Amino acid sequence: MTEIGLVVIDELHMVYDSSRGGVLESLCAKIILWNSRNPSSAVRIIGMSATLENLEEVGLWLNAKVIATHFRPVELHERLCCGGRIKDLKSDTHIRDVPKRFRVADDPECVLGLAAEGLFFRKLVLVFCSSKAEVEKVRSACDVISAHST
Repeated sequence: MTEIGLVVIDELHMVYDSSRGGVLESLCAKIILWNSRNPSSAVRIIGMSATLENLEEVGLWLNAKVIATHFRPVELHERLCCGGRIKDLKSDTHIRDVPKRFRVADDPECVLGLAAEGLFFRKLVLVFCSSKAEVEKVRSACDVISAHST
């Protein structure tokens, strides 16, 4: 540990994940214990998360200074898509429909359809998935879409 000066934890909110959070919590606890016993060679922790809700609580636990910002270099538009209809979350107004040619059966949220539309028009597409199985499903679909759009 004396050779480590800094640990960067991206996605710190994963400490609350039921399947992987225990390992991350254990790592942090060991660093905190090390720091309490070895103040002259303390390991700094930088934790980052865009979705961590209880910043102050986690900051106290890590004995850390909390720095939060709401700066965004690009404006964020939150939209909801269900049944092919896209609406704005803030105003609850209808924005547009996903074109029928991009809709996929068994995809009510139109994740694959919106990805297909973006890929077809050569846009950058970023899809957040909640499981490895979902990642593999979306990747396979995107491979098929990409093959047909060239």
